[in-house]
Amino acid sequence: MTEHLRRPVRVLNDAGVQGYGVIEGKGIEMVLTLGTGLGCALYHDGIYIPNLELAHHPFPRGKSYEDYVDANAMHRVGKKKWNRRVGKVLAQIQPIWNPRRIYLGAATPSTCRSSFPGMSRSSRTSPA
Repeated sequence: MTEHLRRPVRVLNDAGVQGYGVIEGKGIEMVLTLGTGLGCALYHDGIYIPNLELAHHPFPRGKSYEDYVDANAMHRVGKKKWNRRVGKVLAQIQPIWNPRRIYLGAATPSTCRSSFPGMSRSSRTSPA
């Protein structure tokens, strides 16, 4: 791309780009984007850590995180149950990565709650 455009080019996933707009650059911060799939970006002291494909992590009953909380799942099970599912995913992610903050972005922000039970006080969720 650099040769074709004759300009410097950087490539980043959508969650990574969104993260640079919201992170504080302190400690471990995670950005999760909920939409057609599940996007994820991880930062350590403001530095992006590439290639984390969290969406494909196995979840019970042969599903992945993405299968469990993508837009198709929300339409199938409804907003209330879908938010419980998002809470379960967050509860599983939090003790593994122990982020200082998890930023949640959704294709339709009104679909996603702003707080989830079971989240550690050391790790907060914030809108992305």
